[in-house]
Amino acid sequence: MTTRAPSPRDRKTFPQLGPGGETRSGVLPCGQGASSPVSSLSAGLRRWRALQALVDLFLHGNGAMSAPRPARAGFTLLELVVVLAIVLIAALIGAGSVQPYLPRFRMVSTAKSLRADVRMLQSLALQTGRQTRLRLLAPASGCGDPDSWGGGWVMELGDRSVNSEKWDVLPPDALVDGVDDDQSQGIVDFGPDGARAARGICLKEWEPIDGPGADSNDALVFSPRGSLANPVTDFPDGYIRLTFANQYAARAGVVDEMQVMVSAAGWSGLQSSLGAEVGDGQVGATTVSTVQ
Repeated sequence: MTTRAPSPRDRKTFPQLGPGGETRSGVLPCGQGASSPVSSLSAGLRRWRALQALVDLFLHGNGAMSAPRPARAGFTLLELVVVLAIVLIAALIGAGSVQPYLPRFRMVSTAKSLRADVRMLQSLALQTGRQTRLRLLAPASGCGDPDSWGGGWVMELGDRSVNSEKWDVLPPDALVDGVDDDQSQGIVDFGPDGARAARGICLKEWEPIDGPGADSNDALVFSPRGSLANPVTDFPDGYIRLTFANQYAARAGVVDEMQVMVSAAGWSGLQSSLGAEVGDGQVGATTVSTVQ
């Protein structure tokens, strides 16, 4: 079998060094000491894959760590305990800072409630053309003892425009069946047993109020014109003054009171003994502080 001599196309020229270090060209047949580009690329890919496999094995071991860790849902017991402790501490601090202001808040709210009822009775007299009346109820044990509190009032509608003989406790239902069997809206009691209990707030004893006609003592009576029908003697300084006392402050030796003032013309407003006016502004008397 004859061997074919390599052709110039099968030869690859490469530089060679001569005995003296000079460069000379030489040829090397394909398959004899030189690799093809395809085989070199395949070998490079195999080495890269092997290296990648080693890296994966080093980082992930047997593959158990390659799966993503599940996200944690909810809170730990320690986190819940810490949050509850913070909320409890904040609640205790808030309760301690707000507690001293609650009695005064109840006093102002009760005084505003009385003023609102006075104005409502004034409007009712104008609408119905009949007299309306607000009867005051003193606390059972008075306000001299700082531990006692309470008071109230009753709202009624008369049967006439002047000198009413019968009074219907609100709501006005006696005209329907002749019996005043519903008094749910007309009685206000903020004492210990009342529906509007205001702990620590006391309605102080007021100046004598004679009222117009019989059975109108300790009462404010509105005429159909919206003014009070009370005699002039019921307004010693131009006003009927009804005073609410903060008994908690009285225990500490501080006079904290709120007055509801009603003029003969039917105007009503509030005034505080601590110098804070509440309502529609000054009503003929300056506020003074009696804090000691």
